[in-house]
Amino acid sequence: MDITLVTGATGFLGYHLVQRLLRDGRRVRLLVRSMAKARRLFPSAVEVCEGDLSDVASLKKAAEEVAVVYHAAGMPDQWVLDPHLFHQVNFQGTQNLLIALQGKALKKFVYVSTIETFRTEQAGTLDESCMMLQPKPFAYARSKQLADQEVWRAFERGLPAVFIHPTAMYGPHPIESWFIKFLMDFRANRIPALTSGGLPLVYVEDVAAGCLAAEEKGRPGERFILNERYMAWAEMGQVVAEELGMEKVPWVLPNWLGRICVQGMDIVSKWTKRPPLIFKSIYEFFQFESRPSSLKAQRELGWTPVAFAEGVKKTLHYIYRGTTNFEEPVACKFCKFCDRHPAAKDFGLVQGNTHRFKDSRFRIWRCPQCLSLQNIDPVSYEDIYRDYPLNKRKPDFFARATMSNLLGRLQGSGLATQHRVLDYGCGNGLFMNFLKERGFTRVDGYDPFVDPFKNKPASGAEYDWVVLNDTIEHADDFQGMVREALELVKPGGYLYIGTPDTRMVDMANLEAQITKLHQPYHRLIASHMAIRELGREQGVECIKTFERSYHDTLRPFANYRFLDELLKAHGHDMEQAMSPAAGLVILKRPWLWFYACFGYFLPSAFEPAVILRKPG
Repeated sequence: MDITLVTGATGFLGYHLVQRLLRDGRRVRLLVRSMAKARRLFPSAVEVCEGDLSDVASLKKAAEEVAVVYHAAGMPDQWVLDPHLFHQVNFQGTQNLLIALQGKALKKFVYVSTIETFRTEQAGTLDESCMMLQPKPFAYARSKQLADQEVWRAFERGLPAVFIHPTAMYGPHPIESWFIKFLMDFRANRIPALTSGGLPLVYVEDVAAGCLAAEEKGRPGERFILNERYMAWAEMGQVVAEELGMEKVPWVLPNWLGRICVQGMDIVSKWTKRPPLIFKSIYEFFQFESRPSSLKAQRELGWTPVAFAEGVKKTLHYIYRGTTNFEEPVACKFCKFCDRHPAAKDFGLVQGNTHRFKDSRFRIWRCPQCLSLQNIDPVSYEDIYRDYPLNKRKPDFFARATMSNLLGRLQGSGLATQHRVLDYGCGNGLFMNFLKERGFTRVDGYDPFVDPFKNKPASGAEYDWVVLNDTIEHADDFQGMVREALELVKPGGYLYIGTPDTRMVDMANLEAQITKLHQPYHRLIASHMAIRELGREQGVECIKTFERSYHDTLRPFANYRFLDELLKAHGHDMEQAMSPAAGLVILKRPWLWFYACFGYFLPSAFEPAVILRKPG
């Protein structure tokens, strides 16, 4: 079977290209920069080559015995600190790929170009004959223009290349999508205003379909514009509001005011070295209001795009229910309530908060009966915990301060140094070792994903105290873990349970609770009411409850709000926030000093706890 190579396979378009090729039963080889990212997105049977457009050797290895190539890799960003990167990736990277393919008897080379290689008049219609020969004014467009010309020269030398020119692609993606962020921000009323102008749009899955049609039907040297329609931002906002069931549509920023704002943001971004909210090149593109025609693709390839309203609906379905329909029932893992007609308002999307998952988004569902939150994306526990950053924690100042707070709770309820204690879900044994430092000699730990502690205590083992702290939310079977822990508590002994709850979580603004939601590791977060009912359900006595997180202390730098703000300052990259140099960010963000000292009085989350006593 012929091998089809896809570059940029984990990108926005590349992902959908691969999915279509796999559905067609094709033998696919992927060229990716991140093996971990590819393994999360695609089946393990898919052949993956780790490489880079700057590395000709890796390109030659990936190109061995291929018959068809889809070149979708590139740098799509419109702003980087060093604009020369566009030239290196988009132009020189394409050059390197063509070098690697020299001498190959390819059946087809499908090159994903851009609409910006064409010229047009203000608000004018353009087709495949309107090639722009003069250099483009912005670095991204210029790099794609040069890359397009390089592929054309290769075509003249015999490469069976066909050119795809998509307009602004929108739609779903399991890791990153500007449109998903736009929808979620729109729903959460985080978009104060829409810009003037508009842009030509096309649904990303339709572009993938157009690429495959071009491979099958497109003659070498032909160009195909893939566009559904031009849409003003005001009209786009109206359609999105209708699909979300919202009455309020953000107002449209006048062009003169928009230009002032964009110019100001451009100046600030050069000073702060951070990307502006709207790139200058993008804003100019919006104002140009070009209207590309896809009649040629529709006529010669049989290509038919979906309407924008339908594309929005498809994307919303993806956000809330993956690839299934709203009408499919959802069962709560906690109270077992089955919602046969789940409402869109009970679904949301949230970013992961570790380095591995910070660019990923995970689907959260809220049970309308018990109000618990649960991740509805299936995961492999062995996979997500193989490099879990919290299993590498060290006993730093923050850890010691918060563990002292936790120990104070336990000792205030009767814990003594002679007691036998089990830290259930102990991670790397941080709290267990802390207890030993404080004179506790009969302390054990259990964690199925950490080698030194993976052996579960034998059935019938009797502990005076079992500590389930920051543990039960990591399990799909909430009650089952509690029952299992109680079986290890001797009659008259105690079980401590501490866990996040659903207070302060707004389904329309999950981004505000990224630290607490801690995706994809927190599988089920119960309401504080449900946590209080745990004792009654298990037939044990609840002797004490706590409302605040054990992370909340009056010591400077040791409170939940400071932790939350520190993680935000590091882009919700937990590994970066745990690094030795993490504290230096305070020098750039003075407000962190305020939260370090007074964050206790401004909590951003609650983590209730209960102490249960087993009948003697």
